[in-house]
Amino acid sequence: MATPQTLLLDLEGTLRTTEGLLLGADDALARLRADGHRLRFLTNTDSQATSALHAALRDTGLDIGADELFTPVTAAAVALAEEPDA
Repeated sequence: MATPQTLLLDLEGTLRTTEGLLLGADDALARLRADGHRLRFLTNTDSQATSALHAALRDTGLDIGADELFTPVTAAAVALAEEPDA
């Protein structure tokens, strides 16, 4: 078995499409987790709040923690929190 790593996974076109979850995506994530890997999910979706996107992903069957999802909204919040005059 390989050394557990943090894996960055794109959502759109990799794990899901506009039609839904790609076949086997949930099983692949379960196997990666079972192998000890930490997963982080990336998307360029900025038309939804991160919490709404997270809920929608969970509704499709993806077992994703809210702290594992990184969106442009997340990036903006982090950047603004680091800038006291923002």
